[in-house]
Amino acid sequence: ASNDAVVHGETITIGDRLNHSTVTGGAGTNTARLRARIAIVTTTAKKNSGDDAGKVEQKAENFRIFFHILTKDHALPDLIWNQQTRRELRIAIESELQSIQRETEVRGGVSKIAWNHQQFTVNYPSLRDEVQVGNVYMRLWLQAGDGFIKTWQEPLRLFELLFRRLLCDLDRDTLVTNMCIRCLERLYSIHSSSIGTFSDIMILVRSMALTKNIETQHRLLSMISTLLGVSDDLDKYG
Repeated sequence: ASNDAVVHGETITIGDRLNHSTVTGGAGTNTARLRARIAIVTTTAKKNSGDDAGKVEQKAENFRIFFHILTKDHALPDLIWNQQTRRELRIAIESELQSIQRETEVRGGVSKIAWNHQQFTVNYPSLRDEVQVGNVYMRLWLQAGDGFIKTWQEPLRLFELLFRRLLCDLDRDTLVTNMCIRCLERLYSIHSSSIGTFSDIMILVRSMALTKNIETQHRLLSMISTLLGVSDDLDKYG
């Protein structure tokens, strides 16, 4: 059996013992760091490499930790896991097991079938209303602390994804549009050195002139100020 599990399309490797502070962190965490925190400690694996009993014990401990983590709720910018998503996962697995059982009976034994686990996916209806860009849930991303945003990996890629989503939804979905602008402005204010100079300011200026939504106009103006460093200059010179 594998020590991997798929949650929201992400493969999670189960590993060393966790406590509450390790899981939650000070300013929040993301799925990558959650994986790292529950990854098998390689040094422990090396110590037990010649001990079969140790390997068995470690595997059992891995699964205990895995199911412990599954019972906990997580509300991270790239992971939402709660009672409802657990229920949806259970329903999907039960349905798949029933399908396998039917095929086994029809074909005359389990040796006559093969389960392609790589094509097994789980739909989570409870997450349909969450606005998502890439693997980021924007509502939770905006609620995260600055310490979390500072540790975000690949800010340039996220910035590009958010900007494309903004252009697609501008004046089509006001809620998504304004959330994208807020995310872009916050991301750039913290990671401007990593993202670099923004060369498409005129696209935002034209968008601000064309949009009929007052809130969007104000948010675009604020974002343009941040991209141009106007806010920093005002703070500097009072």
